[in-house]
Amino acid sequence: MPTRERSKITNDPDKTDIDRTDRAILRELQRDGRRSYAALGALVGLSAPAVRQRVQRLTSGGVLRVAGLVDPIALGRPAMAMLGIRTSGDPRPVADAVGALPEVGHVVLTAGSYQLFAEIACASARALLDLVEDRIKPLDGVSACETFPYFAVHTNRFTWDTP
Repeated sequence: MPTRERSKITNDPDKTDIDRTDRAILRELQRDGRRSYAALGALVGLSAPAVRQRVQRLTSGGVLRVAGLVDPIALGRPAMAMLGIRTSGDPRPVADAVGALPEVGHVVLTAGSYQLFAEIACASARALLDLVEDRIKPLDGVSACETFPYFAVHTNRFTWDTP
């Protein structure tokens, strides 16, 4: 079974210095992530090797991740929900356990009524129920879990302003 890559977001703004040209490259890649280095270079005024070097620096610095975005509904997972999870201790081990489940797309640590939110996508309402009741609620450290089923995805944005 292939391993599932999980992202650990560091939120460290000092990790990589970003200048105006880097921001222009990021904007263009958000518009079309399949652009070649030569096409990007023509848009931002650099040679293809210079763009390649910048993209590699942004990637290794954690600013840019290259991924194919997949629609879970198109893959047969139309039963989607957000879970609000309360923990009885440190939420990070629970976040690791929940994040390791293949039905889980995102896990975030929060403040407030819930320590974690997890976005899940399942093949059916029954599979969603089984996931929550049989695999998430019994996890060590989970004290409560509330399920917020999705009726529809209204906005799904993957572009961010790069000031």
